This record gives sequence, C-alpha cells and structure tokens, in this order.
Amino acid sequence: MYSEMLRELDRNTVEYMIDEMRKEIEEKKAMLREKDRMIQEKERMIQERELAIQKKNAEIAKKRALLEEHR
Repeated sequence: MYSEMLRELDRNTVEYMIDEMRKEIEEKKAMLREKDRMIQEKERMIQERELAIQKKNAEIAKKRALLEEHR
C-alpha cells in the first residue's frame, strides 16, 4: 500500500514536471516569435531608410550635374 502511494506520487510529480517544462517551452516559443516580429519590423525600417538615402543621393547627383553644367 505504502509503495503504491509512493509510485503514484512519483508519477504525479513526473507529470507535473513535464507540464511545467511544456509551459516553459511555449513561453520561450512565444518570446522567440515576438523577437522575430521585432526583427522583421526593424529590417523593414532599415529598407525604407536605405531607399530614402538612395533617393537623396540621386537628387544630390542631379544637382551636382546641374552645377557642373553652369560652371
């Protein structure tokens, strides 16, 4: 009887530990998804800034060309 109770207690403890590990894994997966989303957003912002820089560089090149024509 006593050993049967211990066996059941051990089984319950193992199940509890497995459940806790699953919760921890799910929390970490959620954190990784959020970090991935943040990285994608920052990459999008970088691309937008690079495009803006390219446009400004093109404008500068045009203005330099105009200045050279007037010299």
